[in-house]
Amino acid sequence: MARLKLEEQIDGAERYWIARLAKGKTMKTLLTTALLSLTLVAAPVLASSSSAALDDAKRVEITEKLKSEGYDVRKIDVEDGQIEVYALKDGKKVELYLAPDLSVSRIKTAD
Repeated sequence: MARLKLEEQIDGAERYWIARLAKGKTMKTLLTTALLSLTLVAAPVLASSSSAALDDAKRVEITEKLKSEGYDVRKIDVEDGQIEVYALKDGKKVELYLAPDLSVSRIKTAD
């Protein structure tokens, strides 16, 4: 008797999925899930592309330029599309924000 109920449940499940396929809802669900997955996977890649734009040659150029101005460069990052440089000058920590032409657009000093 229990075996008969299990077979009935399996038949019911098969009928359910066949009906869903016939209506096209499964394909829509599959496509929606696939697009959502691609969006979630692509978002971090797109977000990190700005820091990838700052290659090693550019980092060396920034370091050399700021070194000639008396800065000891510790770290270079790209945040919100702007180049941020963490450096020391006269023993004090400074955070420099650079314009695209590598001129200093803003200086923030540690308090």
